[in-house]
This record gives sequence, structure tokens and C-alpha cells, in this order.
Amino acid sequence: MSYLEKSYRATARGFYVRWLAQRFGKIDFLQTKEGEDRIYLSNIYIPVRLDTQDRRDEEMADDPDAARDEEALPGRDAREVIAENPFVAISGRPGSGKTTLVHALIDELCTASGTSFQRAMVGKTGIVPVPLILRDYQDQLPRRQTLAELLDLWWQRASEEARDKGFTLEPARLRDSVSREGDGMSMLIFFDGIDEVGGAGPRGNVLTMAREARQQGHRVVLTGRPSGFEGLEFTDPNTAELIRETHPPAGKTHPQDLAPTIHHIQPFARPQIDQFLEHFYRLRDDWKTTREQAIGEFNQALNQRNYLLVLARRPIFLTLMALVHANDRRMPHGRADLYRRIIDLYLIRQTHQRRLQSTLDGKPMPHWDEREVRRALGFLAWRSQQRGAEMEEAEEQRDKRQVVWSRAELARELEDLLTGKSPDQRKFRELAPGDTRELVNYYLHPAGLLVEPAEGRIQFAHLSFQEYLCAEYLQGRAIARGSRYFLDDTRGLLFENLALPGWDEIGMLFLTVHASQGAQAQGSAHLEVLAELNLANIAEARLLMAALTGRELDFEEDERVRWLPLAMAAALLHPGESLARRFRDMAAWREPGLELVMRLLAAHDPWHALREQLRGNPPGGRVPEEWAEWGLCDDAKEKLCTTGRRWRVPPDDGSWDVDNEFGPEDARAASLLITIADAGWGLGGDEDPRRENLDAELEKALSEWLRRTDIPLYYKNESAEEPLPEPTFTGLALDVLVPARGELQSETLGRVPLEAWLLQGEGLANLVWDIFSQPMVLLTLYPHAPPPPVTRLSLTAYQALLAVELLAAGKEFDRFSRSRSRSLSRSLSRSRSLSLSRSRSLSRSRSLSRSRSRSLSLSLSRSLSRSRSRSLSRSRSLLEDTRLSPELRDILKEMVEGERLEKLSDNSMERFASELERFGYRFAALDWFTEQAEDLGLMARRGLRPGAPLPEELGLFDGDGRPREKWSRESLVALRHWLDRDGAVLDWVFPDGLPDGERRELSAQLDTLRHRPWSPQAGLDALLADWPEAEPWRETTLAAAEAPLLAVCEEILA
Repeated sequence: MSYLEKSYRATARGFYVRWLAQRFGKIDFLQTKEGEDRIYLSNIYIPVRLDTQDRRDEEMADDPDAARDEEALPGRDAREVIAENPFVAISGRPGSGKTTLVHALIDELCTASGTSFQRAMVGKTGIVPVPLILRDYQDQLPRRQTLAELLDLWWQRASEEARDKGFTLEPARLRDSVSREGDGMSMLIFFDGIDEVGGAGPRGNVLTMAREARQQGHRVVLTGRPSGFEGLEFTDPNTAELIRETHPPAGKTHPQDLAPTIHHIQPFARPQIDQFLEHFYRLRDDWKTTREQAIGEFNQALNQRNYLLVLARRPIFLTLMALVHANDRRMPHGRADLYRRIIDLYLIRQTHQRRLQSTLDGKPMPHWDEREVRRALGFLAWRSQQRGAEMEEAEEQRDKRQVVWSRAELARELEDLLTGKSPDQRKFRELAPGDTRELVNYYLHPAGLLVEPAEGRIQFAHLSFQEYLCAEYLQGRAIARGSRYFLDDTRGLLFENLALPGWDEIGMLFLTVHASQGAQAQGSAHLEVLAELNLANIAEARLLMAALTGRELDFEEDERVRWLPLAMAAALLHPGESLARRFRDMAAWREPGLELVMRLLAAHDPWHALREQLRGNPPGGRVPEEWAEWGLCDDAKEKLCTTGRRWRVPPDDGSWDVDNEFGPEDARAASLLITIADAGWGLGGDEDPRRENLDAELEKALSEWLRRTDIPLYYKNESAEEPLPEPTFTGLALDVLVPARGELQSETLGRVPLEAWLLQGEGLANLVWDIFSQPMVLLTLYPHAPPPPVTRLSLTAYQALLAVELLAAGKEFDRFSRSRSRSLSRSLSRSRSLSLSRSRSLSRSRSLSRSRSRSLSLSLSRSLSRSRSRSLSRSRSLLEDTRLSPELRDILKEMVEGERLEKLSDNSMERFASELERFGYRFAALDWFTEQAEDLGLMARRGLRPGAPLPEELGLFDGDGRPREKWSRESLVALRHWLDRDGAVLDWVFPDGLPDGERRELSAQLDTLRHRPWSPQAGLDALLADWPEAEPWRETTLAAAEAPLLAVCEEILA
């Protein structure tokens, strides 16, 4: 080859590179105005990142609350991966930036000066970029079977296009530059859009060409949507060996070269989003002046609205969001406004691109009325939402509702719509049944609102767009019937479907779409829809609450306050749904809300009080007479009285726990208390478990309500074989409200019967969820002032029971303790399904439990079964208590190490667990009396005799109230006799006497307790049955409690 020919070829390559730089260095980025200038790609492009893991946009941030600068960049820079691997397959979802990546790489190769990517690719021999945008070759690909044929087509088209732009290319010299017989330069061939060439056959042919290119020593980048790689052979990313040879000799390729690892384009991380925004707001001079403010507002919106951040992780959506924000000078108020503007821009961009490009079949894009195109797309969204609600696990997994259609199914849906066979009978002027196929292609072009996740399968690009377009379609369909029928159609199209999975989102979007109708509506058109909601229906009640407490609908503050009675009614009708927890974020409701609570507590009929307030200040622009007829009806003669009937006759359903034995009054009272607790007005916050900051007026109102209603906090079925004091739903609800001191606490404690208190005691087992003491019981343990008489009596009887537990030993005691635990569990069994009241009561019990060893001890003693895992965990816990003897801690350590417990025989395990449980009782009882002795004021506050847990003449305690080291059997027999003398017990507990009525009531409670299997008498009977008469005394010390456990451990380890 002559020097002159060599120079000619270099010149040809120079012209080719300059043409590529012009052809791919600018993009039609904005596409929102006619004649808008193209922009330099380098001014906006953010390098994408690749990984072998395919992450969804929603999966990017493990911690959505993490600061954006802490969010790690996933994977690696695409340029690094391509530089290191001569054959790279890149999969990306629609709009993730695949084609833009190809443009950016060519631009960098052709224009950049000395970047690391350019140096790596050019090397010493140079490289020739060849961008094959496959959608441009759809018609020709079936006739091009080899790489050479496809490259000939490229050189021909490139020459023609370059000529139109004033460049003269020399295809012959460019071919000679890359041929083996010529200069032998490598090409970097981009096969962009393998998903756009057709079925598995054409795609397989493209892959064959790509492999052929690699075999000839060229570098290859193959891109496409995930569907484009289905059925094709690629390397398993878990076993792939990265190929780092930059330019292997022709014909010497590795096997992995021909079946490359698929790399996935990663969603944008926050640093990439920040970088994009910095570039974006420099594109126009008018944006530059407010750049910092605009970026701040944009980031604030992302931080406050997680759905925006999810969208922003996809480059196409981020671009559209930025365009909306820049053009409107604000981020849209809510999701519906944002989705509407994004869809507007989508359609505008498509209009511009239709002038330049063709359909998937290579034909000119048709033109239709945008309104008809949008309505047809909304119809598909509605049908998708209907179908998605029927999908398995649609309730739990949101993405299950994003329906995937076959192309044939989708075409049939559109054809039914356009031929008038669908429920929507509105006519189309421009769209015709024959347009179905082209319309589907139109929606898919080029990164449209519909996408193909797999070949022949179609879905919406994002579930949010499916939901928004469904809501927009339903609103348009209802309003098209005219104002006279709008609300009736809204009920049929929307309200009746609200209970379906995902339709709560449709409801909110429907309201926001309707609210924006007409400039004169001033964003209040949604009020007429809210006024039609039937609050007895939980789905409609949820929609009302979401509308009133959310930030997507505009409300004047006074108007929002007028809706408060209806919000309260919705919460009262569905207490199991915790609807009132939404009230906490409504600053405008705090003061009027607390006033309303006071009014309801003081009212003889809370429902009537709500109706009166609603009549006096009706919301939604309705006159009082309309609300009297519709809002909170309470009479069978009034219209649609489902709300009143639900309040008067509460049903036991998914949103209200009702027990027929407790009665409707209990259900209504519990609902009122739950709503008060959920709203949190006047309670001082959840971080105040002792309710130290309870509003004084609220406490007074609750106390007066409790006295006036005199509603039972416990229920007992006297006809049962074993009558048990079961907490009513009101009792469990009151648990969450009662403070640690004051009038309400005293009023509440005075209603806890003796038998209920003794059954629960200080029972809190974190490992046994259904055994726990209610807060109203636990609050008596550390009172600020002497509690009511029945509580003082309960504490005294409890100390007699603790005296039994202090000497826990023997099979009869084991039977007694297990019987008591079973009774406690059964007493709470009716409420076991109450996820709301029960879990809150348990949670508060945990916050009120003692910090001393008592809680540990009780966790040892309050078990219904003895499992190896529990025994192991409890043994490990004991190792940390320094009050135990070194001998016991050492031997327990030996027991838990080396998996000894797991290897024990069932018999040995039973003996160990039994002694461990008995030790727990003794340890707990000893701790109780020790704590009292260390704080004599505690006994006084409990209303007990300081230094005398039980009568001195029994000889069980010293002058400080500590157990004497030895107790005689005779003393326990005397205690048993004393407990049976009700008068003596009352005289000792209340030396100052009691009113006759109260004394009779407490005597009756003592008599009832005597016959219960968890009474102190029953415990003493069990203890004495295990204690031979020939054995005069037993030790109560910690050493005596440890001895049986030590003996069993030594025997097992021997």
C-alpha cells in the first residue's frame, strides 16, 4: 500500500469520525416546541452504570430515609465494563438510557480528547465505531444473513445521510481500513435494539452476526430490552470469566466472547440524579438564573414524596419530571398533576418524533386526535386495573397489579372499544377498528407509555401511569354522561370497586383529577364526590380519610375542620382500621379535635352529638338539611341509613371487633376509646407510656365518662365450667389511655376485680405472646398514691401468692402454676385476634414492666410449654445476673455451651426445664420482697403496711419486710387458715375500716376468689401437699432456690 493511499484512508476515517460526531453528538432532548434546537449530548449526559444484577427502580434504596449522599452507586461505569470486555450485552428497561448510551459512547470516541475510555478503545491501532440502530434495518434484516451484508447496508446508508449533511464519505476506503487484507483496524460495532427486530429467529440472526464480528476480532456492544434477550444463549453471570484482552487476534477468541454475560443498566442513584439536575438547569439561560432554587425545590420534592424518587431513577422519567418542573416553575402539587403533565409531554414528544421516524414496521406514523388516543389508552389502563385486581397476591404485592397482556389480547380490547362492543359506548371520530395494530405500535414507540417486557407481551411502562390513566378515564367517562348522572356513574364505576386491590389509589387519583376540572371550580370539585361516600363501607371510609388527611387535594383550613365530624364518624365505625391515626398529622384538627372528643365523652349519645355538629356547620357546600338526610343518618325512615345502623348494631367484621356476649354497648365504648387513643389529642404522644402528660381536661372527661356509663371492663360467663374474668374490648382499649396517677387511674383500678388482678399479677412473658398483664394491672405496682381499696386488697392477696412461689417445689406446685398460666391464657383468648387493642395493650405492658430481675424471673416462670430453645435463651440470660452464685453461673455456662441442651434426652430436658421454671418463681418472689424492703415508701404508696407484707404473727417476715431465712410449715398452714377468714383479712388490710357497702362488696370478691384455681389458697394447698408434715421448715434464701437447679445440672453433666 502506497503512502498516498494510506493518507487517503486516514483522511476518509477523519471525515467519517467528524460526521459521526455531528450525527450522534447532538440530540433532540427537549422536544417540546416546534423548531427547538438540538443540544449537545455532553451537556446533559450522565454515565449509566452496569451490573450483572437486575435491579428494579423500587429496589434501589435499602433505606428510603437515608441521606442521598450516602446512597452508593450500583455496579460499574458502563465505559469501564465495555473497555474491559470485547463483547458486552446490555439489557435495559424502556427509558433506562440504552440508545443514549450508544450515542454518548460514539460522541466520546469521536470528540473527546484523551479520556480513559477513548485511550482504552483506540489503543495503538485505532478503532472505527459502527452504530447499527437495528430498528432502522427491520425491513432489510430478513434479507441480510451475514455481517458483511449488514455492514454493506450501513456504509451505503451512512454515505447517503452524510451527503445530506455536507459530508463526503468513502465507503471503499473505510472498508479497507477494517478489512484483514487492508489496515486490519478493529471496529466497535453497536447492535442497538435487538428487541426491535422481531421474533426469536431475527434476534438469533443478529446475535449470530454479533458473534461473527467478535470472531473477526472486532469489539461488540449489543443492547436491548430484557425481552430481546429471551431465548438467546448468554453466559451465566455467576460463572462468567471477565475477558480482559482488549484486541485478541482474529480467530483466537475465547468461548466466553461468543456468549457474553448480560449486564443490566442500573436505576439512577441519588448522586446521579443530583448530577443530572445540575446539568439540566444549565441548558437554557432562563433556567440558569433560578438554578439553585429549582434544584433545591426538586430535591425537596424527592425527599418528601417517595413515589417521585422511584420515578426519578429512570432517566426518561427524570427528564420529563425536570421538564415539567422547569416549564411550570414548580413541581406539580400531587401525583395526579405530575402524571398528567408527564403524559402530556410524552404525547408532545411523540408528535415531534413522528415527523422524523416511522412505526415498528417502518411505515410513516399515523396522525390521530390526541384526545382519542388518550381515551383509548385510558380504557386499556382501566381494563388492566380490573384484571390486575384479580391477580393472585395483588393485595400484598403492588407490582402484581401491573398486568401483562399478550399483543393479541390487547388488540382485541382496543378493537372492542373502537367497534362499540365495550361498556364504553362513546364514539370515536378519527380512530377506527382498522387502526388497532398501528395504535398498539404507536403506544410502544419509542419508549412509550406501553412497553414490551417480553416478546409479544405488553404492559404499562409504570404501574403509576396505569393507575393514573385509569382514574382519568373513569372521571372522563362519568362526567361525559352529564352532571345529572355524574355521581351515579361515579358510584358504579369507582365506589363499588374501591375494595378491590389497588383501587384505593384509583380513588385518590380520581378525586385529584376531578378537583382540577375548570378554572372556576378552584380545586373544590372533589367535595361533591366526598359528600357521596357511604362511611359504613370501609373502602369508602378509607378514601374519605386519605382525602382529608393527605396533601394531594386542596382544602381551605376552615373547610377541612368542617369535615372533622365525618372523619371522626369514619374512625368510630371502623375502629379496627386505625383510621384516626391519620389525625395526628393534621395540625388544624388538634384543638377542635380535642374539643370534639370532650363533647363525645360528655354526650349521652355520641352519634347524636356528631350529627348535631354536622348540622350546625356542614361541609362540602351542602345545607344542613342535606346532611341531616344523608350524612350520619340514624333513623330507618332516612335515606341510606347504613351508617346509623352500623353504629347502633355494630357488626363483627374485618374493621370492628365485636363480641355478642360483651354486647353492642361494649363495642361502641371500645370504639370511642380506640379512636381517642389513635388520634392522640391530649395524650402526650406514644413516647409517654405512663401518660404523665395527659391533658387534665381530657382525663377529667374520661373519668366522668367511666363513672356515668359504668361499663364493665371484664366479662365472666358464670355458667362456664371454669368462669374466667375476661377483659372486655373496652377494658383493652382503656389500657392504652389510663395514666400512672390521678383520677382516671383511680377510677380504672377500682373496676379491676380481685380475681382478675390475681390471675394476671405481674405476668409478662415476651416469649409467650398470649400471657401478659394488662397495663391497668401493672400500673398498680408502682403507684404515686395509695390505690383504691380493691387494689390494696389485690396486692395483699398477691403477696400471699408470692409467699407460695417463694418455696416453689414439687409436682403439685407445678400443676398449680401450669393451671394458672392456662387460665390466664384462656382469659385472654377471646381477644387473641384483636391485633389493635391487644397488641397495644401488650406493647404498653412491656414499657411498664419492671427493669429489675422481675421481668427475667417471670419469663422463666410463665411458660405453658418447655422448649429447648426457651430453656437455652433463659439460661443464657441468667449468666449475666451477678446476684447468682458463681457456682450456678459456671454450671449454666457449661450447660449452654457445646450444644449440650440440644443433645439432652427428653427426660433430662424435662427435669432441667422444670427446675429452671421453679427457680424462676422463687427468684421472682424473692426479688419482689427485697425491692419492697429496700423502699419502705413503696409499700406505703401501694397502700400496704410498711415492713409487713403479711400479718406479723405468722412469723414469715422480719421488721423490714424481708422473708426470714427459714419458714415453718406451721406458718404456711396458719396463712392458709387466715386467708379463709374474710373478716380478718379485711380488718388487717383496712385497719381504719370500710363503709358497709364497700366491705360487703370486697367480702363477696374474696369469697369468689377462694373458689378459683389460681387463688392463694389453691397455691398453698399445692405447696403443702408437696411438703411432708415431718419436714418442719424450709429455707427461702437465694442459695436454697439455687440448690435444686444446681443438683439437676450436676447430675446431667456427670
